[in-house]
Amino acid sequence: MNINKTYSLFIITLLIGITACKKELSNSDRFEVYQNNPLNDTSWTENNLVGSNFKDLIFESTYIEPFTDTFNIDSTYTSPLPDNTELIFSKSSFRNAAGSVVNGKINIVVHSLNKKGDLVKLIQSTTYKKNIFESVGAFYIKAFKDNNELFLIPDSTFKIRFNDTKRDKRTNIKVCTGIENPIPQPTKNHHFNFSWVESDDEIKIKKWDKQNATGNAIKGYEVTSNKLNWISAIEPIDNSSELEGFAVMLPPNFTNKNTIVYAVLEDNNTAVQLIPSFNSKAFISDHFPSNKKVTLLSITKIGKDFYFGKRYLNEIDDKKIYKLNPEKTTLKYISDFLDGL
Repeated sequence: MNINKTYSLFIITLLIGITACKKELSNSDRFEVYQNNPLNDTSWTENNLVGSNFKDLIFESTYIEPFTDTFNIDSTYTSPLPDNTELIFSKSSFRNAAGSVVNGKINIVVHSLNKKGDLVKLIQSTTYKKNIFESVGAFYIKAFKDNNELFLIPDSTFKIRFNDTKRDKRTNIKVCTGIENPIPQPTKNHHFNFSWVESDDEIKIKKWDKQNATGNAIKGYEVTSNKLNWISAIEPIDNSSELEGFAVMLPPNFTNKNTIVYAVLEDNNTAVQLIPSFNSKAFISDHFPSNKKVTLLSITKIGKDFYFGKRYLNEIDDKKIYKLNPEKTTLKYISDFLDGL
């Protein structure tokens, strides 16, 4: 995403105003020198690709182990994933890279991103173009035979069914797919450098109902798709009162080479990754819904140490700079916090 000039000027203007106040800086605002420590590096990189080396390190640390299974594709396969999710493949529906239909046993790998914390752990953002959405169900699906990736044969589809407790309140459900960028190479067979795009008419979504083993009703959706990899059911968030943007700043030691920053909505399954701005040395969003309770959070890895910052807001004020002061912590603390979002 390119940062528009108007918004960059807004940050610069605010920074000049803050400096002009001549208030005494707190310790968190000063650059602290640490002997022989990577904390001394305060430089930013102009390369803001999500797949940077730092993001690989964070991803490796917060990686969620996927659901895996082995089955015989010579017959229809139904997999009961966790959280009342079902995955269905028709028999003989896969081909290899050469185009030949595959038979016998194959392996599947499925990531289910059910919560806001899952989205952050796998460095996903509930945005496409200039739209912010609520994730209703997001999945990453791959198939392999003898460690070689498989693909659906032409005219073949699969189904994924999942629970949604807010289904009866939704009015504008859509499906997005992830268009992956060719570089960098995926980590753990997981490509997280991609962009969400609204799917074409070949991917269908409809309401789905069933009873679980105890007789309780499950309400959700069934998506029928001819594409594997990333797929997500979403509901766009009303942006009729959208803000022009806001920024988050951290102490100088925390840069786009070692930090990611998120804005997480309290009442929606929405986690927006803020974009690092090389020129302003801040993490920004140039569009955001107003009148929403938000948690700002940052995750940093410097050397072998983790740092975590958080701030709770009743709503985001337009064109405002917010400060985060991360504290050194453990990866377990960060993971537990994200699980509780």
